[in-house]
Amino acid sequence: MSDLIQFIQTEFDGIWNTNNLEAVMERFADDAIVRSIPPLPGAPEQFVGKAQIRGFVQMLMVNFRVESKNFTQNGDRVTWFATVTSDSIRGMGVDSMDTDCEAVIQNGKIKSFTPAFTQETLARLAAAADNA
Repeated sequence: MSDLIQFIQTEFDGIWNTNNLEAVMERFADDAIVRSIPPLPGAPEQFVGKAQIRGFVQMLMVNFRVESKNFTQNGDRVTWFATVTSDSIRGMGVDSMDTDCEAVIQNGKIKSFTPAFTQETLARLAAAADNA
């Protein structure tokens, strides 16, 4: 297994599962960018820099849990599939969200992170919003 895939499994996903905000934030570069596709309800299209990314992480952190699989690496880019849960996700009316993730890792830090939510997840979110 490559070092970057191991980094995502242990230094990113593994740390998220501890629900430790500071530990998660240490994994991002100072000028990192997080783009959620599409943006989560009420959230901007992207979060730039640690201050904005902190807001994104705090929004999701309470009782957060991620299960990831199907990792691939191409250069400094790692892609994988993840299922995530948290109190804020349950607050959107769904139990979990499935996402295709991509991260660019440079100098031992995440330079960019993009979760792209699956069509099934988007349909469940739309149905939950319609029933709210």
